[in-house]
Amino acid sequence: MYGRIARLPIEGEVLNKDILLDSVITLIYKLPIFRKGIRIAIKRAQEKIRQDYPVQQSTKFQVGDQVLYNNSSNYHTKLEKKWIGPWTVMKVLYNRTYKVADHMGIQK
Repeated sequence: MYGRIARLPIEGEVLNKDILLDSVITLIYKLPIFRKGIRIAIKRAQEKIRQDYPVQQSTKFQVGDQVLYNNSSNYHTKLEKKWIGPWTVMKVLYNRTYKVADHMGIQK
């Protein structure tokens, strides 16, 4: 094809069993070294990501704080307000959830 003679794998060099066995043994002994290097590289990459993108701490509110209420469940058009408020925190529940009330005392 295109002026070249086809060379099949059967016609190539036959690998000696000793050479193949030595290659496998070398890989087996080098594998823990490769894994150790990879673990170190992964830890470095994770640390760099932690430094570049720090975890944002969410704010904990206290009773009496003024907050905005996310109204995204009723957000249908781009001209509607996503946030409504101010609302007053009436009660602190678990897992950063709050009972809030507007200026008229209506609770959510």
